[in-house]
Amino acid sequence: MKFSELKNSLKEKVNNAYLLEGDDSYFLERAKDMLCGIVNDFKDFNINLFYENYKIGDVVSAALNFPLMSKNRVVVMTEYYGKTEYKTFLSYIDNPNPGAVLVIVNSKPSDLKSLKNIVYVDCSKEDLITLAKWVPKLVANYSAVISAEAINLLIEYCLFDMARLDTDIKKLASFTKNIDIETVNLMVHKDVDFQVYELTDAICKENNFLALNILESLLEKNDASYISLILVTIFNAFKRMYFIKQSNLSDAEISKLLKIKEYAVKIARRQAAKYSEKFLQNALQTISDFESGFKSGKINAETALKQIIFKLLDKETLNAKL
Repeated sequence: MKFSELKNSLKEKVNNAYLLEGDDSYFLERAKDMLCGIVNDFKDFNINLFYENYKIGDVVSAALNFPLMSKNRVVVMTEYYGKTEYKTFLSYIDNPNPGAVLVIVNSKPSDLKSLKNIVYVDCSKEDLITLAKWVPKLVANYSAVISAEAINLLIEYCLFDMARLDTDIKKLASFTKNIDIETVNLMVHKDVDFQVYELTDAICKENNFLALNILESLLEKNDASYISLILVTIFNAFKRMYFIKQSNLSDAEISKLLKIKEYAVKIARRQAAKYSEKFLQNALQTISDFESGFKSGKINAETALKQIIFKLLDKETLNAKL
């Protein structure tokens, strides 16, 4: 089930084992808190937390204890992928204490979700439609309102990351109770990934004016190390698009193979659809050539970045290049 389904699921039935996995730390933490929330009394005695350097035997021993003056006890273990003491773990999962709830919190995918006695809760980043429904509710917690246009912009700036959305909403609501696009642009920081996303999106839409404006803003820092990071990020963005263009794998499979978050795959797939395979191949070669020139000292970082963008904007030449 998705994180958004967990609350209602707990109202109907509480299971004996849950696996929380996903790339959104906010959802992971909230899901863990929801499960710990089923303990109604003596929380200090009925909630056990195992964060690191623990033994599965100790986790099982805690789970086998019956709750004290409460209907349930909860045992939480983090970052367990079945690589140690797996037989001991399976033995408990096959015959759990009916008065205990075992919660496994993983930031990376595992094979544990295939176990029939574990309820899997997907805590991955949500899509734009789902987040757009939640953002006004979070904003309302601070007695503020936000326009529909500002919601979409805020979600994109935060790269669909709920933890960052939560932090930026607090900041925005403390600044004004009427959040609009101007406020988001003023108060919310764009990270490198988003700036490169804006740039590559402008290029694929053939919006040369916007692309050059973004380029100018990137160069304002006048920092060689920052520009070097931009170069690497642009190369990685086009490399992902090229791979996705050629691949028949699912978003989840590509995410695991490239070791990137699934939402990043979705964004790259959306952009890759706007380019030809030939363009992407030639774009990668062009970026690589200028990056090599920068690394060898033949040109500086600023010149390399400018030349790369100028070449990418000349789509006709890149599409025709052999």
